[in-house]
Amino acid sequence: MRALVLTGFGGPSAVRLGEVADPVPDEEGVAVAVQAAGVGAWDVQTTQGAFAGTGGVTTFPQVLGWDFTGTVAAVGARVHDLAEGAAVLGFSPQPWSMAGAFAESIVVPAAGLAPRPAGLSVEQAAVLPVSALTADLAVRAAGLLQARHRTAQVIAALDDPHVEVRSAALDALADLRDPASLQAIVVRLLDTSLPRGRRAGALAAFGPDAEPMLLDFSAAGGDEAITPWADRVRLLEAEYDGAWELPVLGPVAAPPAVLLRPDGHVAWAGEVDDPQLPRALETWFGPARSHPAT
Repeated sequence: MRALVLTGFGGPSAVRLGEVADPVPDEEGVAVAVQAAGVGAWDVQTTQGAFAGTGGVTTFPQVLGWDFTGTVAAVGARVHDLAEGAAVLGFSPQPWSMAGAFAESIVVPAAGLAPRPAGLSVEQAAVLPVSALTADLAVRAAGLLQARHRTAQVIAALDDPHVEVRSAALDALADLRDPASLQAIVVRLLDTSLPRGRRAGALAAFGPDAEPMLLDFSAAGGDEAITPWADRVRLLEAEYDGAWELPVLGPVAAPPAVLLRPDGHVAWAGEVDDPQLPRALETWFGPARSHPAT
């Protein structure tokens, strides 16, 4: 099959279109005929060897790509909840799984797949998995899911069989401006039966003035790093004990800090003194200011 393969850690210039063997699912695997694949910053980082020091693949050629959508082509003997021809979306942590999505076919565990919502185009579905999962994990790690009673009631209404009730509940979550609401809002973005404007508007309305946030788990203090953007980005010092549970990968060390865009997507993660943090802040929130506006 055709695939985009990395021939060495030389950056994007080391990527080639080539032929590789068709992957075959084991008893618990699923083969997906890829219709579209998303390209993210992590794909570029992979070409530069960014994950080699954390157990990532160091042999070549390797097929690139994490996010994808397509149809089920074959299932293993122990997979019973997916049928051939089913439309799915999913992701593969390529540097560790050794299964890349930039190919005509990919094999992943059934747990790495979800039904593709009928209202999504293949292009939309292909860019959803990693961003949604990362936002979900970042919010959980910050310990922000201490739902109040009212929030719990509204979240329960999101499962009402009537679309009007679910839509109103989504708006109510945004009005609560409660950190516990972000998790439910991110998940509800998958509910494509809701009007697009209502879904997008509710997420954008989250938080006071829809501020982006730097979640600092390190206790090192992110004030200095964020000062030139303090008029646009809110610093939240948070505590989190233990590892993060990532799908497929399992437990991994929590990052010291996470930069969240106002739409809930993660713009950056790492140490607060990482030189990539100012670059991410400038990319998403504009140039640094020596004296932030008040």
